[in-house]
Amino acid sequence: MTETKNTKALVQTNTTARRQNFIYIGVLCIIIGAAFLIVLPLFYAHMTAGGGTTFWRRLLDKRLITALILTVVVFFLTTPYMIMDYETFKKDMQFEAQHYGTGHLGAESSAVSYRQYLGHLSDGFGVIPLLTALAGCMLLLLTDRKQWVLVILFPVLFYLFIGRYPVHFSRNALALIPFLAILCGFPAGRITALLKYRHKPGTVGKLVLPGLIVFLVGCALGVYGQLVISHAHITGITLPDTRWAATLWINENLPPGSKIGIEHYTPRPDQKKFKISGLGTCGLIKPDSDLQRFDYVVASSDDYDRFFQNKTKYREQVIRYRDIFTTFLLVKQFQMEKGKVTGPVIKILGVVKKQDNQGRLPNAIQ
Repeated sequence: MTETKNTKALVQTNTTARRQNFIYIGVLCIIIGAAFLIVLPLFYAHMTAGGGTTFWRRLLDKRLITALILTVVVFFLTTPYMIMDYETFKKDMQFEAQHYGTGHLGAESSAVSYRQYLGHLSDGFGVIPLLTALAGCMLLLLTDRKQWVLVILFPVLFYLFIGRYPVHFSRNALALIPFLAILCGFPAGRITALLKYRHKPGTVGKLVLPGLIVFLVGCALGVYGQLVISHAHITGITLPDTRWAATLWINENLPPGSKIGIEHYTPRPDQKKFKISGLGTCGLIKPDSDLQRFDYVVASSDDYDRFFQNKTKYREQVIRYRDIFTTFLLVKQFQMEKGKVTGPVIKILGVVKKQDNQGRLPNAIQ
């Protein structure tokens, strides 16, 4: 009997260990895969600039080998915690692997995220610059195929890599911006080169100057759109934040000793004055939150608004939040005011106890 139990325990332990090993191998493959994408343009440039030497001579060239070794060395030098704090690194990689594979509420697609990343690029980089980059890509393909492969190799493979996951964030597309900027500059260079034909009689000479003007106007419109976005962002981060205003108000107005449950992206009141419990992301609608144990709860639109922007997909979450917003008492709300305050909408809600028939707060503000 004892031997049977020990055998079962041993088998279970081995199965768990094998499962963990597969997870680690998968995470390692993801790291190696992403790093391989970065090295590919270097490898391609070296192999296509062989100068008549044989394939194996180019492949075993000490310059290429040195570059590859330095790439690995620099990676470890700039990521020291991978070795010095391996356990934390391993846990974080496990979390990200599961995170991107299973989904992120409000930032996920049904299967792949290629369309969503195009949306992020059109919003962040601009529609006109994106179209200009596409035109530059086609021009480069027609004029110099080797240079075309060198320029688009990494961005195309990286786009295919990040888009195959259901989870998508705009920050992941940041690595594509330098390559898009290079492709945007190529049409400008070609048009500038054609300026020498502007006095040439015929169709070409007549179209060069108008074409340049149209291109410059398009670039100006594209840049203007980005300047407006950048100006709004820079102005916003210099203004007082709704979370800071809410923090000051809570510290000064809520009764000392109140039990407060806070979601993610919300104020952080004085923990010495109040009993604060962090509920995490979308904490108000988690089944195990038990909001009745609090006097007040604090919600942030940075948390709940993701559901209201897609009510069809997140119908259940919208219903839960609406039920909380209509059932609990809105004590105070802070929201963005143009030119005065920035930040998400912060709702401070008084928890109405179920046993209180009159709907009064147990620790109400007088």
